[in-house]
Amino acid sequence: MARALALWLFFAVAGAACAEAAEPAPDPRAKAAFERTKRTRETYALYSWNWVKGSGFETGPHWSAEFHRGTLHRVETPHVRLVADCAAGTGTMLRVDTGQIENGAAVAGAACGINSNFPVRNLEWLGRKATRFGTLDMLRVVDHADERLYAVDQAGVLVASEIFPRDKASGSCLQQEPLAVEKALPAEDMFSEASLQKSFAADRFQSPPKAYVGDLWLGTRRCV
Repeated sequence: MARALALWLFFAVAGAACAEAAEPAPDPRAKAAFERTKRTRETYALYSWNWVKGSGFETGPHWSAEFHRGTLHRVETPHVRLVADCAAGTGTMLRVDTGQIENGAAVAGAACGINSNFPVRNLEWLGRKATRFGTLDMLRVVDHADERLYAVDQAGVLVASEIFPRDKASGSCLQQEPLAVEKALPAEDMFSEASLQKSFAADRFQSPPKAYVGDLWLGTRRCV
């Protein structure tokens, strides 16, 4: 996800197939930052709090965690856990409430960096920003349904995300507030399908912050 939890954290992976052709990035800086999220080999744990409105099984505020090592990525929320091999383009998702397992390239497309399950209509570089998480590239991605805003660090970590439908009447939105980026992982075996039966998200990051910071969000729209 990266993720947000590029990730939506709704993980609508069933909608990955689309006949539209992606348009080329107009700015090489935007394309470089986008690709950096897909190709990072950094080891990190990212803990976030998410405000979500609209339809979807993860509507409402909730925590999320992302873990990465080499080409392997893991995403956790209260309702979903998934693991992916970003080099192979394969992934497995567990719906925690039902025990349902889903496999396929769409899982990796959602988990590995900025969500690439939907063809990009516009990719825009909005500049670099000095932040509490270092210097970040700010990106705007538009697909057939949504406008997505991302903050990407120099190693390719997708630090913050915002998603707003292009149909403003829908009322749906997501804003992710990063709580911490750590260099150490909580476990070694956390990228296998079997590991999905257990959560590795630190308890201290599963409670909402006292107030949102919002310093990585762009524009004036809010989900909080």
